[in-house]
Amino acid sequence: MLNNDIAVHDLGETLRREYEDGATIANLKARHGLTYHRARVLLLAAGTTLRKNGLSPVVPALRSMVIAYEHGMTIPEVATSFGFTYSVMRRKLIAAGVTPRRKGRRLVRPTASSSASATSPPEGWPIR
Repeated sequence: MLNNDIAVHDLGETLRREYEDGATIANLKARHGLTYHRARVLLLAAGTTLRKNGLSPVVPALRSMVIAYEHGMTIPEVATSFGFTYSVMRRKLIAAGVTPRRKGRRLVRPTASSSASATSPPEGWPIR
């Protein structure tokens, strides 16, 4: 029973951090396989002050999100890879100063013949 209580506490803290970073309860339930009610109860148990319904202040997108979008990923692709919904990711990108492309548009990626450094990562891209 004690291990289960610790796991529930840890999950509640994880949900609280993600919620305070801008995720919605709907994002959290989908990401963690919970019901809406269970995610909400865990947030409250973790001492979270819930936002009012509607759009909330947006935490701007991380630089890595902006770079992914600027290098050709669509908003739905960036959203999926970072665990957000389309609408949240779009608002995050706009808050970070990105002008969205028309829906469904990709940037044309340079081919090896049109780019002298096709094998090197784009400037500003994290190197691992």
